[in-house]
Amino acid sequence: MNLKKTAIFAITLAFCGCVQEAENQFQEGTNSFLAESSEVLDTKVTLNDEGTPLWQAGDKVSVWGGVFENALYTAEYAGDRTSLSTLEGDIESGKTYYAMSPYVEGASFKDGKFTLELPAEQKVPATRLSLSPAVATTTGTAKTFGFRNACGLLSFNISQKGVAKAMIYSNGEEKIAGTLTIDCTDFTKPVATLDGTSSIVTLTPAEGDTFETGVYYLALPPMTLEMGVSISLFKADGTLVSKHQSSALEIKRSNLYQSGDVDAAGFSKEYAIKTPQQLQGFLSIADQLPATTNAY
Repeated sequence: MNLKKTAIFAITLAFCGCVQEAENQFQEGTNSFLAESSEVLDTKVTLNDEGTPLWQAGDKVSVWGGVFENALYTAEYAGDRTSLSTLEGDIESGKTYYAMSPYVEGASFKDGKFTLELPAEQKVPATRLSLSPAVATTTGTAKTFGFRNACGLLSFNISQKGVAKAMIYSNGEEKIAGTLTIDCTDFTKPVATLDGTSSIVTLTPAEGDTFETGVYYLALPPMTLEMGVSISLFKADGTLVSKHQSSALEIKRSNLYQSGDVDAAGFSKEYAIKTPQQLQGFLSIADQLPATTNAY
């Protein structure tokens, strides 16, 4: 399923009330770019209950090229188009520039490839989207980055308060975290591959001790999860609830996969095992379950 230009994924950047005013700021020798989405997807996806776009003023972007080496740029406006500005360094008209959103410390770009870590433990910001890289290129003359997704998204809904941690794990133990390489030989179709280190991704809130209710999104690189995925939610009191999808799941770039409510069955101190996939999932996370958990 696809996203529309007005809503986003990890790439839709902000509309400044008057685009013409923003464009007038971009003169040669300044340090600003424009940024927008270059993909149109079929299904509207919003990242909070009010439909607010993902990108807000202050969101961070990495830029390479010219004097820039993973330079930190910041979005100035909210909406579907924005200006990106850094504090120092000029943009040269004869140079080509490359960008990745969001900014990732330690990321690199060389020979048309971005490299970054897709961590096994991630802090989820108020946008409810985990680290989901999007990439773009432009020239110092055009100065407009059109971002494209590198990963797919798995969504799940937290409908009850008090959830302190979410764990997503591949039932077939395929790796879903590690070193991600994004080959941008063709920037219209970036190809992401993972040198994996973990079959489990743990999400915790970036602010506060528990998640706000609503839909959350985990970025996954393109791959096939042969035995599906499982999602476990943990409350601070030691109770948990799990949801399992045992059929094969093919993750494609810039697609959304909806898991729905995870906690509709309610929380308890028991982990139900009814299928081989659930047993595999239990064994994957057994050492991370509360000591009071009973499996049956």
